[in-house]
Amino acid sequence: MAEETGTCAGLASELNPVCGALNALGGVDEKFWAGNTADIATMTFGSNGEISAMTMSVGTRLWPVVGKQLNHNGDFPTVDGDNIVMFKQTFNGIFYHKTSAERLATQNFALAKEVFIIANENKGNLTVWGINNQTNPAAAALSKFAFGLKGSGTGGTGVQYNDATSYTVSFSNDVPNWPVPYKPATALATNVAELVGMETEVAP
Repeated sequence: MAEETGTCAGLASELNPVCGALNALGGVDEKFWAGNTADIATMTFGSNGEISAMTMSVGTRLWPVVGKQLNHNGDFPTVDGDNIVMFKQTFNGIFYHKTSAERLATQNFALAKEVFIIANENKGNLTVWGINNQTNPAAAALSKFAFGLKGSGTGGTGVQYNDATSYTVSFSNDVPNWPVPYKPATALATNVAELVGMETEVAP
């Protein structure tokens, strides 16, 4: 049997972080956006895998969620398999509810499938969760960009007066890469204003 001579991914990068990376703030802003992957009309990527442009289909929109500072969070540990290493992307949104409409909205997020999340990290980055940017060499055959995340929830009433009454919705899936930076070459305020504009349905 001939020995396999194909090359596999190895180290091919160096890292010397800028000062801003060494002193980056943790946490996520109190507001994030969710969308259905099926509603993405176009998405293009830059040379380092960042999203350089995104448009939504006619009649669709982004859905904002507002909570509290230093509550939402996420992680993306590796998931080792026989053929490929993936990253378990999980974004935990903390939902607050009282009215019937707020309760129903929270329930619908927990039931959601194939969604993407745009988070505004306190270190000044917008990141998109649930998207394949094809930067994982072992996943080159996985051409679709919209992997999507699935919601699952936990929470309740609490016991003591000061107990949390919020509901945590974890949006999760195995994705070939880390969450993807959203238009990092553009000023954060400009990007946030663009996302706020996407909260309105795209007109024909």
